[in-house]
Amino acid sequence: MREKHAERDEKRTAVEEAIQNHDYSAWKELHEGMDILEKVNTEEKFEKLIEMKGLMEDARANMELAKEKADAIAEEL
Repeated sequence: MREKHAERDEKRTAVEEAIQNHDYSAWKELHEGMDILEKVNTEEKFEKLIEMKGLMEDARANMELAKEKADAIAEEL
C-alpha cells in the first residue's frame, strides 16, 4: 500500500514539475492513455491548461481570504 502511495506521490510531483517547467512532452508522457489527452492535445492547449490552473489557484486563495474575513466579522456579531 505504501508503495502505491509513493508511486502516486512521485507521479504527482512529476506532473507538477512538468507544469511548472511548461514541459508539454513530459506532461503528455505522464498522462499517456488518459482521457485528458483528447482535449489537451497541443502545446497551445497545454499552455491554456496551465493558465486555467493558475486562475483556479488564485480563486482558491481568494476564497480562503474571504472566508477568514467573513469569520472575523461573524465573531464580531
